[in-house]
Amino acid sequence: MLYDTIFLDQDGVICDFYLEAIRAHLRVNRRIPWLDHQGTPLQLRQQWYLERWPTPGKGSLVKALGITAPEHLSANYSHEWCQREFWRPMLQEPFTWNWMVAFPYYKDLIKLLEGYCNTLCICTHAASKTYQEYGGKKLWQHNHQLHQYELIVIDNKWRLAKPRTLLIDDYTKNLEPFAAKGGDTLLFPQPWNAAHTNYQRPLAYVKEFFDFKQASLTS
Repeated sequence: MLYDTIFLDQDGVICDFYLEAIRAHLRVNRRIPWLDHQGTPLQLRQQWYLERWPTPGKGSLVKALGITAPEHLSANYSHEWCQREFWRPMLQEPFTWNWMVAFPYYKDLIKLLEGYCNTLCICTHAASKTYQEYGGKKLWQHNHQLHQYELIVIDNKWRLAKPRTLLIDDYTKNLEPFAAKGGDTLLFPQPWNAAHTNYQRPLAYVKEFFDFKQASLTS
């Protein structure tokens, strides 16, 4: 096996956090011009928003939703205000985490990864710091027949890093400290990160990563 453990990010890799966040803001009548969505929030489809992502290669969902703080606030308070405004519509609904849509390739991705490691763990960060998110992520895993995989909820994923481990994540800031601690990393392609040109071929992109790793070991 190439790795002892692969840590697979949940939000943004197998679970579409972005889609549900956008739907939550549509439900409170936030206007999102780039989205050009005419139906109900529930009618917003995954491919529609992925194809229209406004800043390819950049991943600020807060900015994509058009959340800006009042001008009179200082820089520190502006960030806190934007974060509260971002989470407000999501936390109003206790079933937010259960409604997260799985990416269509998630089962094939997991099957692929199992061929390259002794242990596969699902790894996530509960950014809202609420009990609804902690419990909801576990329930989401159970509802999608992933209960056999250990779920690790952790703020600092770099604490899991050591040789022969791999973190697959869509967020670059999670990968850099993990690599600094001796683990391998793979940026999972999505419209909001530097691998965005490959977001429509995620399984092939991941397979190419492993093919390269294996070739490097035998050369």
